[in-house]
Amino acid sequence: MRLRKTFVTLVTGAVVLLGVPAQAATPAQIEQAIASGVAWLASRQNANGSFGSSYPVGETGLAVWKLCDRARELGQDPLAASYAYQANVRNGLNYLFGRANVTPLTEVDGNGDGQAVRWTDYETYDTSLALAAIAACQNQAAVVNVPGSAVDGWTHAKVAQNAVDFLLYGQGDSGCAEGGWGYSANYSGWSDQSNTGYVTFALKLASDVPPFGFDLTIPQVYIDRLGAYIGAVQDPVDGSPDGYDGGSRYEPCTTRKWVNVLKTGHLLAEMALVGDTPTAPRVQNAKNYIQNRWAATGPQPEFSSTSLGWKDDYQAMFTMMKGLTLIGIETLTVGGSAINWFDEVSTQIVNTQNADGSWPTTSYEGGESSQVLTTAWALLVLERAVGEAPAPASAGLAAPALSAFGLMVLTALLAMVGTWLVRERSRRGSDLIG
Repeated sequence: MRLRKTFVTLVTGAVVLLGVPAQAATPAQIEQAIASGVAWLASRQNANGSFGSSYPVGETGLAVWKLCDRARELGQDPLAASYAYQANVRNGLNYLFGRANVTPLTEVDGNGDGQAVRWTDYETYDTSLALAAIAACQNQAAVVNVPGSAVDGWTHAKVAQNAVDFLLYGQGDSGCAEGGWGYSANYSGWSDQSNTGYVTFALKLASDVPPFGFDLTIPQVYIDRLGAYIGAVQDPVDGSPDGYDGGSRYEPCTTRKWVNVLKTGHLLAEMALVGDTPTAPRVQNAKNYIQNRWAATGPQPEFSSTSLGWKDDYQAMFTMMKGLTLIGIETLTVGGSAINWFDEVSTQIVNTQNADGSWPTTSYEGGESSQVLTTAWALLVLERAVGEAPAPASAGLAAPALSAFGLMVLTALLAMVGTWLVRERSRRGSDLIG
């Protein structure tokens, strides 16, 4: 028994030396965190079906999205009576449908009805998150039953198509804002990564093929514009002393940079939507930025209410997760060693969960301080909620691509362990392994 423990200690030392986390959160711990987090989230629903208070449409969209995603992970229909949170989903969707606005629109008209649907408190954010929630629930044929709503009697698919129409209509089509989105439709002379990141992800969910989404079409012209926007908003790799090379700027219309991991996560998801692959040079540049900022914590130098990295910002964990997952990147190289980024992020989330199942707000939410938001972001990360995506290589750190130095060290350590085992067996007898 002592020999076995010694062997484990030596191998664990090799793992630590190579920079691989030896104590990643287990699947059971992640599942427990999800279960208690979803229960807390459901308990925070308001009497009118909404979640939160400061951003009721956006917070409700995120919360409903998570509750629907949980049902699908369990192999259940979010709107079926057998699902534990079915009432929460229905009430949340009904709140969103009750807040929907219908407006005439012929410039973009995917179903030929001459209309579009939008949500108006924070037009771009709210329309994106409401669409994401509807698409994530994956009930195209369900019919809205909210008397007085502008979309009462519509199918969920019709609401989603009209929301897609509105978002496509709102994409910048000229100048520095081309290809991105601002705070409202056709926001003059402005587009930014916060708005654009949520729009493109909502469009991605809506266009996913069943059973992941509604299989709605995004015409190529909008994809091409987004591709041009990506080129404009990504910081060039020019060796500038700020260390922003390859990361995502906040917006392309001014000299402001404000690069951080949160925006670079959005950037990778946008690259995935336009069809970039993991080997594309601009994808590699964005990946390198995240690798170089992996251990970063604390404020972004140009905007101190946001974080530079991901460890102290749940929204950054979420955007990074969706970007890396959708582009198909499972491992990163940090300090010369390969890491499974999901192991590290999920461990951080599990370890920072509150006893009641929620997650705390942080100093870096950019004014959007809400436990509903942080909890929804954390939960979406833990279940890797991105709709249709490349299958993860494994749940853990499988066959990492070790650096040459790491491989050399591991080989030497294993050789030492083997030599020691032979020596001990010879010295103490052949039954020591039992």
